[in-house]
This record gives sequence, C-alpha cells and structure tokens, in this order.
Amino acid sequence: MAECCEASHSTPPQFFTASTYFVLCVGAAHISGAPFSCSYDNYSPNTVCPNLKSYPEKKTDRLYSYIQFSIQYASIALLYYDYSLTFTQEVEYVWKSTFRLSTILYMFCRYALVANVVYLLNISNKLNIQVSFFSCDYGYKVCSALSVLGRTAIIIVWTARAYAVFDRSLIILFSLGTSGLACLILSIVRSILSLQIMNKSKVSLLIQIFMCVFEFISALLATFRCMQAIQIGGFRRNHGNRFLYLICDQGSHTVFLVSPVKVLAILLNRGGFIQRLLNALTLPISGLLTARFLLCLRMWEDNASKRHRRNRSSDLQFTTILQSNIDEFGGDPIIFEERNCRDDPLR
Repeated sequence: MAECCEASHSTPPQFFTASTYFVLCVGAAHISGAPFSCSYDNYSPNTVCPNLKSYPEKKTDRLYSYIQFSIQYASIALLYYDYSLTFTQEVEYVWKSTFRLSTILYMFCRYALVANVVYLLNISNKLNIQVSFFSCDYGYKVCSALSVLGRTAIIIVWTARAYAVFDRSLIILFSLGTSGLACLILSIVRSILSLQIMNKSKVSLLIQIFMCVFEFISALLATFRCMQAIQIGGFRRNHGNRFLYLICDQGSHTVFLVSPVKVLAILLNRGGFIQRLLNALTLPISGLLTARFLLCLRMWEDNASKRHRRNRSSDLQFTTILQSNIDEFGGDPIIFEERNCRDDPLR
C-alpha cells in the first residue's frame, strides 16, 4: 500500500510503513483460516485445535487462548484504523459517484470489518445462536460466508485488472479465470463441508495453493505489462505516470508481502497453531490491498476525467481510451503510452 494517486480537493489515503505492515500481519488473524466449532462423533476441540469455547486444560491452551484474543482485538483495531484513513476518500469516490460493479466489489473486499467482529463475539460466547441443521455455530457460518464473498471480489478484481491491461486478451482471461474459478468453487465446498474437518483441511490447502498462484501470476503479468509500457515511452517520460505507478505498486505488494505469507502457510500446513495464524493473515490483507487499489483507481479516473474536461481537444481521446477499458479496472498501459507518444512526441 503506497501512495498511488493524487486527488483534487482531498488528501490521498495515508499508507502504512513497513513496520505497520508487520503489525497488520500479526493483527489480522483467524478469519480466513479460522477453524469451525462443529460437533460430530469422536471430535474434541482441544485435541484438534485450541478452542476458546472450551476451558483451556493446559498452560499451552491458555497461552493459545490469550494469543487468539489478543490477535482478534488487534486485528479489529488495525482494520478499522485502516478504514478510518480512507473513509473520506471512500465517501467521495465510491458513495458519491455512480453505482458500478466495483462498488459491490469494494464492499466485499472490506468483509473483514464485519467478519472479525462476528468472530470475536463468537469466541467470546456472545453469540449463542445455533443452527441445528449444520450443527455449527451461527457466527462461524457467517464468517465463512463473508470470507467467500471477500475471496470472490478479490478474484474478480485481479482477473479484470489483468484482462484490461492486456487489452482484453482472451488468453489472459481464460488462464486467470480458470484458476480463480477453481479457487472460488473450493471455497464454497469448504464452507458447505465444514463438518468434515479432515476433508476441509485438504480443501483449505488447495485453496491456499490456487490463491497463491493466482495472485502471484496476476501481479507479475500486470507489472510486466507496465514495464513494457515504460520501455516504449522511457523512464523520464513516465516518471509522473500515476497509472503505471499504481499498477506496479500493487504488484510489488502482492509479490513481496502477500505471496511470502501464503507460501509459508502452505509449507506449514500441518494443523499447528502457527499454520492457522498464517492462514488467517492472507485473505484480510488481500482484501485490504484490493479495496485500496479500487479506491485509488477511482481517484485516478476522477482526476483524469477532470483534466480532460478542461481541454476539449483531449475529450474525444479520453473517451476512446475508456472504451478500451473493462469497466473501471484500468486500461492497457501500452495503448496509453503509444497514444501519448503520437500526441506529444517531444514530451
């Protein structure tokens, strides 16, 4: 999350430093990979996983309980702190603008704001509603459904972004869409089969692998396309290009922040406490980064439209560029750069 665009009449979102990233990683815990508290034969929460609804019998369990509660409180504080930093920009560029597909996706990407609170209330025995058909706590089912919505939004945004920057390439759409669809189906299956803990753990591992590959490839493809655009126009020409900076910045965060955590979660997939902690980091961070990307893209689009409205000779050009976009997920940076080179070869 870096400073990615300038907004007129408002301050750009404030972004975290590297140290705050670490705190966020420790804080945003136990949502995407949180175990379900379900009842079936020969199942004991303390033997499969430390469960806060049962009184901890060992010192280790008490330590796990303390860590889990601390992580939940920290995650809620950090998620709402991040939300407060971008709230004014959200009102300006999301709620005051035309309702579009990205508005729904933005709301889904912020799923952890609700899911973390529901999960904390559930492990604190504040939600005592039981769903007899599933034999599972209602709170866990809500968290599971919200995580599916959040993952769906992330997959749609990054697939559409890669599809747009490659000038609507069907090959890109098919490759990323297939991987994302497989991950989404597995997420739904895991939510439905939450009673079967052993099967659920295998499905969770597949989801981690698919999401890691999906996000990594999507980020690399978009960054590679931006590098091609920079080669066309030169580094000095594109030094102030906020659109290229936005795409490259998001890709670097995915490659260097999210992907290593996902790889560690896969390597440590042995059912231990640390593994579950790493599982819980990945989806909230991905959702947060995706929400910020959508917000910054809205801000960039608004500034670009204002600049071109001030120059009627460029208005037709801007309309043509927008026609090559898929909704508002950005366009092909190479097309942008080639058009800029033709219009202003000495710039």
